Amino acid sequence: MPQGDSPAAGSWWLVSLDDSDQASALGYHDMTSEGLPLGKVFATTNLKFGTNWTVTASHELLEMLGDPSINLTVFIQSNSAAGRLYAYDDENAKDWVSERREVF
Repeated sequence: MPQGDSPAAGSWWLVSLDDSDQASALGYHDMTSEGLPLGKVFATTNLKFGTNWTVTASHELLEMLGDPSINLTVFIQSNSAAGRLYAYDDENAKDWVSERREVF
């Protein structure tokens, strides 16, 4: 999108930025002011950590598609009185690279 333009209302965003705004974050997804998915990918930070930014972008896009509101969890009950709650997450982007999976 050209500088100075704004995305259309109701749009999901996946943006590529230079440097991370959170320590060591290669990318993450959040919500726009409209409550819609916003993926951030930090190209320079990825390069500093030896990771291809496109792998991180693929990871963030999959997370946005799988859990757009960032609120899905799974409860694993270990017994009748206890259990653990886990946040949904798609596969770790670094695993894709180390296992040489095709990223598209």
